[in-house]
Amino acid sequence: MVEITLAESEFIEDLCSIYHAARLETSCYPDVNQSMSDFIKLVENEVIYIAFDGKIKAGFASVCAPDKFIHHLYVLPKYQGQGIGRKLLEHCLDNHGSPMTLKCDACNLRATQFYKTCGLVVISEGVGDYGVWNEFNLKSLDRNA
Repeated sequence: MVEITLAESEFIEDLCSIYHAARLETSCYPDVNQSMSDFIKLVENEVIYIAFDGKIKAGFASVCAPDKFIHHLYVLPKYQGQGIGRKLLEHCLDNHGSPMTLKCDACNLRATQFYKTCGLVVISEGVGDYGVWNEFNLKSLDRNA
């Protein structure tokens, strides 16, 4: 059973490990070995939720609360496809309200497909450090899917 809770500061190394493992799996991010201090800067001032599968820290989401923007959502590769990402999205909606937005690099094909499967809709696109990105709108999720 997956449990989601606010991440405590003592989990920062685990969050960074999840971040690196998930990004490495996509094969589209050359900077997978960012330092801990770089990672800390990425999530500074964000609300971070961590997903536990039993005692395993399996994924996390970070939210820029004032903007209702999901900045990061990562799940360890061996836990992907088990509903953890969806539960993190649900938790973000439950705690920050609708609508929320997030951006996903188009090179991250698995994540892009995941968001579309969850019913998120592309509302804009742009170009960033890793090529084209899509901005998704998250209004609601089918909790039974």
